[in-house]
Amino acid sequence: MNRCGQGLRHFGMEGKKMKKAMKVLAALGICASLLTACGGGGQESVESTSGTSGSENVSTEKETDVSEMYTVTMAYIGNEQADMAKVEAAMNEMLAKEVGAQIHIIPLGWGSYQQQLQLMLSGGEKLDIVPVLLNNANSYVSSGQVIDMSELIDQYGTNIKASLGEDMAKISNVGGYVFGVPVEKEWYTDSCILMRKDIVDKYGLDVSKVSTLADCEEIFETVKQNEPNMKIIVGSKGSGLLGRIGHSDVLLDGFGVLENGGQSTTVKNMFETETYLDLARTTHDFYEKGYIDKDMPTTTDSAQVIMKAGNAFCYASPYKPGVVEQDSLASGYELVAAMIQPCEPYCTNNGVSFVSWGIAQNCTDPEITMQVLDFMYGSAEFMNLYNWGIEGEHYVVKDAEKDIIGFPDGVDASNTAYNLNLGWELPNQFNLHIWEGNTPENMKAQAEMNKTSMKSNGLGFMYDYSSLSNELTALSNVQEEYLNSIVCGVTDPDEIIPELNEKLYKAGLQKVIDEKQRQFDEWLAAQE
Repeated sequence: MNRCGQGLRHFGMEGKKMKKAMKVLAALGICASLLTACGGGGQESVESTSGTSGSENVSTEKETDVSEMYTVTMAYIGNEQADMAKVEAAMNEMLAKEVGAQIHIIPLGWGSYQQQLQLMLSGGEKLDIVPVLLNNANSYVSSGQVIDMSELIDQYGTNIKASLGEDMAKISNVGGYVFGVPVEKEWYTDSCILMRKDIVDKYGLDVSKVSTLADCEEIFETVKQNEPNMKIIVGSKGSGLLGRIGHSDVLLDGFGVLENGGQSTTVKNMFETETYLDLARTTHDFYEKGYIDKDMPTTTDSAQVIMKAGNAFCYASPYKPGVVEQDSLASGYELVAAMIQPCEPYCTNNGVSFVSWGIAQNCTDPEITMQVLDFMYGSAEFMNLYNWGIEGEHYVVKDAEKDIIGFPDGVDASNTAYNLNLGWELPNQFNLHIWEGNTPENMKAQAEMNKTSMKSNGLGFMYDYSSLSNELTALSNVQEEYLNSIVCGVTDPDEIIPELNEKLYKAGLQKVIDEKQRQFDEWLAAQE
């Protein structure tokens, strides 16, 4: 944990990035004001902490005259809601009182969010809080489209640090340039096969004996013999079976990984590691024996959709407490989980920083914007309003003791006017009411696994790939040519993977691995 976001260096880009960051900050006129501490907070911290932002630091005039307050524009990735204006008004009533600010929410659809965000960030459109998906972070940083939040977190991140922990608050960074604050959700990587319980029970199958993919063979063979028309393992192209099983810290892009969930410090070609080769051989063996659905390499339907059709037995999935209940609802069948663990559950940057909340270069008041963001991490009331809407109208309490909520009578997913349901994306998932079908025990277990999962040696490290764009493009093209057939088991890995590796090295894989290793070694040395 002492490696998480502490004492980070800039890996050869320090001077350039700091100059760029200071230019951005100077242009925004906030360099001097960053010296003044003013932390945000939820209602409890506002009332109990002297000198923090909130009602104590908001004048009566600001509280009563919202026209004088700064409006923070926040984009999120998701669908527009019919009652967004009504919910936004309720959010603004709370923010006016607690922070002295207003908020405007902009939904960005999944199919177009990258293009929309790019236009907003480069075109100077009003935008303050921006979702930063990890694969976009490097480009946002190198172009200065998001500001370095390090000092802002120090000054105003009271709830953020209390919620995430000091070691995680600045983990979303490139060479020390903090591009965002991670969402508090499940961060770890673990894997399982989700199987239909009725079939498991019917044939007396014991999933408790399973700990590896190979252990599943007896189960699959039993189902194949007794249910000859049933699809055994289903999934979709791109991830297939093997692509859903975690085993290494992929260090952002998979072109050079740390083995055993990041317990190694040597960056290696994933396709040459024994763990990957063993999994690939087992996957191919399962394909040859008819366990893997022949449509897997071409289908775009999710495994849940395929299972819901009624003729599938199982599929691979990332594991978290509650995934069984969640996917049982989604698939229409009661499921059980067989754990597939090439290594212990582990925590990496790809998990922690998959989505972070940054502040756009377009922001004209980063200080109040940071206070609003920090308030979100501390206020359960605000988070529930944002995610679920207005109690009694968009949701009702089903079990107060367990904090379980659901739709009101006569309302469901097809006719609700507000049900964002973006706990994985919004700042603090663990401050949300629990939607019926899940349990408080599952949520507590997820939070506990964040603390107890083994930490990758690369946790807190994200490499700067700005000098490797040509190589990474070429490597992606090569991988796209081969990977689908490997993860779905179609091709013999002992024949196809050597061919893949030859092309990867010709495309520049060794150069990428060497640069990752160099930056990683520098970063490790800085943590000591």
